[in-house]
Amino acid sequence: MKTNLNRTAPTPVRLVAGVINRFAGATPERASEGLVQLAISVQFADDNGQLMHRGEAMTAPFIGDRELQDSLWKASCSLARVQETI
Repeated sequence: MKTNLNRTAPTPVRLVAGVINRFAGATPERASEGLVQLAISVQFADDNGQLMHRGEAMTAPFIGDRELQDSLWKASCSLARVQETI
């Protein structure tokens, strides 16, 4: 998606990103089409809590891994500098 995030990047990075965006970049409207489709389509009404990839629902492999979830929670709290028992 085309953004202004490259404004502060070094010149060589901006030049390469500009060329890539010209040929492969999407407008904000085009980039949001998939999200809008997921939000309003009855086709996806029963796909809560699943990952979507190219219009197909898939269950995340880490869904049942309680140890991994706890580890992620602790790391997130640490990075956010908040107590784990919110």
